[in-house]
Formats: sequence, structure tokens, C-alpha cells
Amino acid sequence: MLLRDFVQTSNCSTAPIAGLVKQVFAKLTSDLPPDTLVDISAHIEISGASKLPFVQRVGAEALIDAIEEKGEKLPLVHAFRVLPHQFVLRTWAEQQRCDITRAAPPSKSNHEGANAIDVPHEVREDWKPVLNDHGWFQTVLPDDPAHFDFTGEHDPDFVEKAVLAFQRLWNTHNPDDLIKEDGLYGPKTEKRLKKSPIAGF
Repeated sequence: MLLRDFVQTSNCSTAPIAGLVKQVFAKLTSDLPPDTLVDISAHIEISGASKLPFVQRVGAEALIDAIEEKGEKLPLVHAFRVLPHQFVLRTWAEQQRCDITRAAPPSKSNHEGANAIDVPHEVREDWKPVLNDHGWFQTVLPDDPAHFDFTGEHDPDFVEKAVLAFQRLWNTHNPDDLIKEDGLYGPKTEKRLKKSPIAGF
């Protein structure tokens, strides 16, 4: 199934796109220095086959410090998201489906910059003080209270690198339909994203 068909027919689970998500992630990380992203899975509770428990290094270290100070694992809804994941959530938000009230357009989310987390409402107020103490703040209130951004040191160009990873993945598997590898999300990249198989190439 192609991504454009999945967003119209899915049952609000992103699990079926895990194959494509993992391929984009693998392409991205193969082009990055090994310490750019930190796996935070040992410190959090996050479910779903398509979820990526990664944050940029400095933000991850601050988050781990906050979690260790609190003395318990942090439940998360989302951490890092790659382009296919963001496209799906944005489409569902525009369709007013799946209880998603807000999602940034693809390439415009700090989740794609590996610099954001979503904390479920049941524990948000309990965790807010310690997260704030370690540089994680709710920067898009009141529209998205679940969303916390790391306000310390981070790579502001990371989203472009993540878009570039998809472009390179597409070109590797579609030599007769090449797109520009510029890290910019435009109509040509969106067209190929929609044509991408959710199980991966």
C-alpha cells in the first residue's frame, strides 16, 4: 500500500508505516555522526511500532537527567518523527480524524528535529516542573499542551537533514524518477512521499 492510500483508509494507527519510517531513519542515521541522536528508550515508556525514542544528544542528556531526578520512567506519546510519520499526522489533523487536533505540516515540526516530546495529559502537570528545570518547556501553548521543546543547544538544521534522508532513500530506489536532494520539502518531494510504500522500498 502507498502512503497516500494509507492516510485515507487507516484505522488511526501508525504501526503499518513502521517499515517506511525505519528505512528513512536508517538512511538518516547512516549520514550522521554516531553521537548525534541518543536512544532514550531505557528511560521512557512509549508504545507503537512506528515510534522512534530518540532525541538530539544535549536535549537527551537533559531529559535523562530530569527522569533520573524524578526517579521514574517518563511516559511519552511521541519523541522523534521522520517525514512519513509527520505527513500522516498532519493529514489526519486536516481531516479532523483520529482525535488529532493539531499537527504541523511536514518539515515544520520540532519532532522532526529530534528536539521535542509529547507528554500525555495524565502525568503532564506532575512532570512539568522537573522538565522545565532541565530546559524542556511547553512552547506552543495553548494549542498543544502535550508538546515540550528542548530550549538548550541543538542543531537547528536537523529537520532539513531528516528531509534529505527521505529524498536520498527515494532516489536510491527510484533511479528513473530522481528528485533534488536539497533537504527542502516541496511539491516534488511530497509527490514522491505519497507514492512511497508504507512497508518500505
